[in-house]
Amino acid sequence: MSRFVPGCHGVIVINVASGSYEQITKDLADDIDPQFIENSTQIIFASNRLSDTMRVEKVDDHDKIGKTYDLFVYDYKHKSNVLRRITNTKYENETSPAEISHNSFSYLSDRNGIVNRYASVYDSTIIAIDTVVHYRYTNNYKPVSNKRHSILHLNISKPQNKLTFNSRNRGRYVMQTEPIQNREHLPAILQPTYFRAIVDKKQQKTDSLEAVKQHKAKLERQRIDSIVANPPKNLIHPDSMKYDITNYYFEEEKSLAHQLIFYNEDLKARHINEKMERPTQRLYFTTFYTDYLVSQVDFSSLSQGYQPFTGGPYYFDPGASAFFKVGIKDLFEDYRLTAAFRIGGNLDSYEYYFSLENLRKRLDKQYVFHRNTYTTEDYAKVASNEVMFIASYPFSQVSAVKGTLGLRYDKAEPLVIDTYNLDQDQEYQVFAKAKAEYVFDNSRQITTNIPAGIRGKVWSELYQQLEGRYDIISSWGFDWRYYQPLHRCMIFAARVAGATSFGSGKILYYLGGVDNWTTFSSDISKRFDQSIRIDNEENYIYQAVGTNMRGFIQNCRNGNTFAVLNTELRLPLFRYIFNRPLSSKLINDFQVVGFFDAGSAWTGLIPGTDNAYNKFDLVDGPIRMIIDVERPSMVAGYGFGLRTSILGYFMRLDWAWGLEGHVILPRTFYFSLGLDF
Repeated sequence: MSRFVPGCHGVIVINVASGSYEQITKDLADDIDPQFIENSTQIIFASNRLSDTMRVEKVDDHDKIGKTYDLFVYDYKHKSNVLRRITNTKYENETSPAEISHNSFSYLSDRNGIVNRYASVYDSTIIAIDTVVHYRYTNNYKPVSNKRHSILHLNISKPQNKLTFNSRNRGRYVMQTEPIQNREHLPAILQPTYFRAIVDKKQQKTDSLEAVKQHKAKLERQRIDSIVANPPKNLIHPDSMKYDITNYYFEEEKSLAHQLIFYNEDLKARHINEKMERPTQRLYFTTFYTDYLVSQVDFSSLSQGYQPFTGGPYYFDPGASAFFKVGIKDLFEDYRLTAAFRIGGNLDSYEYYFSLENLRKRLDKQYVFHRNTYTTEDYAKVASNEVMFIASYPFSQVSAVKGTLGLRYDKAEPLVIDTYNLDQDQEYQVFAKAKAEYVFDNSRQITTNIPAGIRGKVWSELYQQLEGRYDIISSWGFDWRYYQPLHRCMIFAARVAGATSFGSGKILYYLGGVDNWTTFSSDISKRFDQSIRIDNEENYIYQAVGTNMRGFIQNCRNGNTFAVLNTELRLPLFRYIFNRPLSSKLINDFQVVGFFDAGSAWTGLIPGTDNAYNKFDLVDGPIRMIIDVERPSMVAGYGFGLRTSILGYFMRLDWAWGLEGHVILPRTFYFSLGLDF
């Protein structure tokens, strides 16, 4: 395709799969209407260049650019800088080239004053043979249309042997189709219009005046060179002459013999030191402007970091919250500032986030501060503060490595609601953090929530406690997703993810539920299974959820390791039926989804029976019994869902049935916001 760069158009080749492009021409000439020919080994295009050699001209080399367009062929296979000229006309424009067959082209030309279609056959003949063979190239052209109105656009379909063009007739645009090979008998030269004759006459007059001007300049240079080479013997230096105010010359009149001789060296020195007048250069001062402003209802946290382990079966979810986010960036998009704030619907939790990104060079740098505050079920106010430095280095347009260094401070302060909490001391912990991850993403969006390709990442983390027990937490994880188009906009999507933690401190993963999910209820039992036992003998320091596991609520299984497999069949129903994008966002994004999930969470290296959820605590007064139960380590779920966009929110509604062993559990409904899994 042809892309506009400051001052001209250039030919570029775009790789759609990788999202990259290769610039072919980089000079001052305007190159338009490029087309691949000869099985994509060559590119034919129209250009107003005068030379057939591609080079980077200087800023003032506009005399090397013509006023009309000719056709050229670029050898894309061998990347040659020498172009093959197809046409060489002085007053006519040739545009919209297309290949008909080998060395046979069709193009538009205004040769007779009206833009018509021409056919050209490019051929070569041998003119001499010595150590090499010498060729003479010829271009035989003829008109294949004689329209009354100029052709505006032309498109050729070789497989169908047809062409389509449009023109403007009496104020209306007309589109026509006809065979490529026109059987109409036309003269070799079309009768020029009155307008064409006037234009040619004016251009010929301009060229004649320019030729006379150049001839005079050539004679003047020869005269000056002869005087400089043979100066008169009685020539007086101007410095020894007295100025006569009644008889003097201006600077532009210094063409006299003595001025030409004695000022020659000075003029050369001045010419070397002379510089083209340029606008005054001014420094660019970084100026920011608003990039986006978001205010919406959301169900998720601002950061995907871990929560401090509460010591019991509880995981904090923000629920319906008011979310505000603003982003600003500078003119060159070298710096980006982001600020976000979230306040819970119960006004009991809040969260804010600040980020500064430096994108000037290939190594991107980001500085982040995040604070999250909420109240647990046992009436403790938990506040987490985290500062991070993130560096990202891309290998290509689809892959990169990231490194994170951070410091985290967590504090839990009991609320004074009774005498027991009054005697409790506040707890705090400080951890240093390091994280490395590899990210890959070559996916492309077909439509909303319908991608194609592969995306994923693997990561490893290390937490070091800086006080108290000096615990060390090591973890690693992965998340890979694959999207396979099946037919038109229907796709099959699969995801496999997992994580594990080890060391003197660990992370507890709760399996179940989906991301960004709400039940519109303050009853925690509707989203978190408190009957599943947690192994308190493990030194859990942080906790997280393992999703998606539809058919179950959170904590259907738990442990320091989890793994899930998610599969979906996504069908944008109305877009698939009509086979085109629809104007209504609600209808265009409406999707029917069938899914199947499977997963497990466990303690240790591999799933087994020695897990806390295989035991059940029964307490009756002073008597406590631990009952062994046989729960399968792996669970599964299946169901269907609906997706669509309403008021700017992409909503997900899922109905799922869980499979625990050979038992099908009652249906569970999920309402969540967000794309993908």
